Amino acid sequence: MTSSLTSSQRQLIPAPGPTELEISNLHGNKNIAFSLGGLGGFNNYLAGSLVAAIEQGVEPEFMSCSSGGIMWTAEYIRTLDKNEFVNTAARIDHLRGLAQKAADSTDLLPPELKPLNQAILGLTGLPGIFEPAQAAKIRALFQCPSPELLANPYSMTAWANDMADRLMPAKTSRPTRPPQEYKEIAALLNTSKIGVAFNAFDPGTGEELLFINAVAARWLDVKKIRSGHSAGNARVKFYGINDVAVEAALRLFAYGFNWKVYDPNIKRQRVLVDGAYHRQMILSELHEFETIYSVRPLNQRFTDRMPSNQLETLDLQTELWFNGSYAAQVNAIDSMNKVIGANPGISMNGRPMHKVKVKPIEIKTSLGYFDYFIETMEVYEEGRREASHAFR
Repeated sequence: MTSSLTSSQRQLIPAPGPTELEISNLHGNKNIAFSLGGLGGFNNYLAGSLVAAIEQGVEPEFMSCSSGGIMWTAEYIRTLDKNEFVNTAARIDHLRGLAQKAADSTDLLPPELKPLNQAILGLTGLPGIFEPAQAAKIRALFQCPSPELLANPYSMTAWANDMADRLMPAKTSRPTRPPQEYKEIAALLNTSKIGVAFNAFDPGTGEELLFINAVAARWLDVKKIRSGHSAGNARVKFYGINDVAVEAALRLFAYGFNWKVYDPNIKRQRVLVDGAYHRQMILSELHEFETIYSVRPLNQRFTDRMPSNQLETLDLQTELWFNGSYAAQVNAIDSMNKVIGANPGISMNGRPMHKVKVKPIEIKTSLGYFDYFIETMEVYEEGRREASHAFR
């Protein structure tokens, strides 16, 4: 079941203003932030890392996340409820149980049959997440000629585009998460004592939308945050968290680009997609923290053999795509650290600046093209192992 709201009813909300809480009263270990990067079917790596954090007693004051990392952030926050989870073991059991459920629904065949496993998921979809959009494909075949073709009936390009729209429509899947799930995730993130930020992207404007809760607003200290404008980056806009924001941040390319939301800040509609396509890791905004643990089911280097076929080339291309924005942010933090090191006592806007440590928790296992969207408990255990090592 998908959302039945019309585009006029799907509306973003303004960002909350900074609270009056002092930083010393905020939740968790002082000066620690987590950044979780969602990616296809490798999100069990994030689950294992969060379990390691619980085991090691490492609790952040801020969590940024993208794509599937949003769900794991919400579930981690859920386990902080002392009434529902009475001890550490209960928290760990909850997260591990969800990881096992994800593996059971996607890891259907032995490792040597990975291509067939992926083919099955392509035909059936992921339970509770998406399914093939067969009706949309049939409608595309018999749709009216495109406006481009009607305006240019003698254009070969217009004919080619119209044929591609019919035979290879952008929409190949439809989301099946129930509307209540988006609302529940939004409620968990908004009531959290941990600052939370996640993103979506507007391809039409080139703007990234950063959705934040009230605690995050205090940490980010953005003077114009109520008007939705970032003081540091004109292409990053701040908004509050609601069910529409969560749904927007989980919109895969495969869902097509006809889903729109109304933005009250600009008084018009936007087409939004999953923010991980644009920036998988949200790091730049976390400069207030001394240590950022960046949990990524990727590696900065290509751990498999160099490509010798087109599928392996697509795998390399995907990893380069996601690593680009990550490397840029880490390099910017490194450059600022050098400036701070050369200028002890430097401050900005009356606030002292400090060096920031980015500690990556990166997957070591080589995961290829036929692994996407397949969750496994092996990946969960690797996330737990790598994170335990980093926290120690």
